[in-house]
Amino acid sequence: MLPAREIEELLCQVIESKIRSLDQTKVSYKPFYTPLLGTGTLLTHQIVQSILTTFGMSVFEKVACLVARDNFDEVISQFKLNKTLSKRASDKVSNMIDDLRNKRVAPSAVDEYKVLRNSTMSLSDSIERDTVMVDLFLRRGRDLYLIDLKTVKPNKSGILDYKRQILEWAAQGFAQFGTKYNIQSAVAMPYNPFHPEPYLRFNIDKIFDIDGGQLLVGEEFWNFVAGADAFEELVAIFERAGSKVRPKLQELFDHR
Repeated sequence: MLPAREIEELLCQVIESKIRSLDQTKVSYKPFYTPLLGTGTLLTHQIVQSILTTFGMSVFEKVACLVARDNFDEVISQFKLNKTLSKRASDKVSNMIDDLRNKRVAPSAVDEYKVLRNSTMSLSDSIERDTVMVDLFLRRGRDLYLIDLKTVKPNKSGILDYKRQILEWAAQGFAQFGTKYNIQSAVAMPYNPFHPEPYLRFNIDKIFDIDGGQLLVGEEFWNFVAGADAFEELVAIFERAGSKVRPKLQELFDHR
């Protein structure tokens, strides 16, 4: 069972705090849209957009930490990953990305992690990278998961960058924890905006091994971090929180 009360309190606190900050919001200068659509419509859009921006990935990250606590031995948000990366591993990652870009290979998490594990056996040629903060670090026994929460609609050029990042994270993870650990890294998105169709934006399945768990979207992500059938329960929690804050939002709109 999910920690419903904690999640509801978190969601209500975020929305209510934003409502208070928006109490004196005025429509920004829009000399064409205001006469066309009306001040009320624009103000409503402006307020909703501000709330959604504030919500962002950080709230989903906090929710993920709450729901993962009972499903993993260790759960850490904004985990500081070791900066050490061997030059050999860095070169291997670059080769993998080049092969995927030019469609010479299909993505394979098993093969990629095997290569990276072997590439970190020696750090005599290691290079120092900038500090890396992993959004969500999960451990169950000797299985480690490094998860990066992303917006649900990345641009096309960003997809290869995302793949490079999670491969480098895996290599850095092997360097930090040792090859006795099983390390998986993934990009996660809190929901699928194309539901009920599968998430295949920009042929993302040609870059990420979806069956291998490198891309976790919506229901698959939440069920992974919280356990089977968690997604529907989480949606119900959001609905209950919404029933508490929607009247306050409506009051904000009505007083404009």
